[in-house]
Amino acid sequence: RGLGDVYKRQQIKRGGRIGIFIGPEGGFPEEEVSLAMKAGAEPVTLGHRILRTETAGLAALSILMFLIEGRNEEE
Repeated sequence: RGLGDVYKRQQIKRGGRIGIFIGPEGGFPEEEVSLAMKAGAEPVTLGHRILRTETAGLAALSILMFLIEGRNEEE
């Protein structure tokens, strides 16, 4: 699932909170992913790209800002 798909489905409200966890090279261990999902996290992907840690966070934030600002303009 892509970040945009999860954002649309979750209907994050203005003033809500979003946590972004950037995985290590090779990804998170399955056990950690399972624990996070049980706590309500939803794993997403930025596609087939392999990004450095500092680039992945900026890319995810940019996508979320674009989606949030677009939704706020519609309201």
